[in-house]
Amino acid sequence: MTFRDSLYECGHCKRETVYDREVLASGSELRCAWCQRPVAPPARMKIGSQVVALSPRARLYPHHLGQTADFSAPIADLAAHPEKPGVWGLRNLSSKPWSSLGKDGQPRPVEPGKSVTVRDGLVVQFGPVQGVVKA
Repeated sequence: MTFRDSLYECGHCKRETVYDREVLASGSELRCAWCQRPVAPPARMKIGSQVVALSPRARLYPHHLGQTADFSAPIADLAAHPEKPGVWGLRNLSSKPWSSLGKDGQPRPVEPGKSVTVRDGLVVQFGPVQGVVKA
């Protein structure tokens, strides 16, 4: 996990803090780097061996999918649902459709410009690479 991919917002002080999966795996609680209060782990997506914290500022880039390390154009970001506060979607910023598995296990297309709701167990197929959400 890169530092950029580990940042998410503290629910208390609203500053960016760091998701540390080693701390969580050790059985310790996560604490905000700023206010030192306990924080819940963020929703996160595992893509291959990488883990990306899914926060409002999160972006996926080609390198997350094993491609070039180009940071000029993200392929995905998090988008707030226009009618449901607190509901976030992973928005396809690429030029190619993705596929996601619905709760019923059926694949659904995620066309460019469209989003799929972030939820625990969400599986997104980014072409040959798969991402799985833990929320």
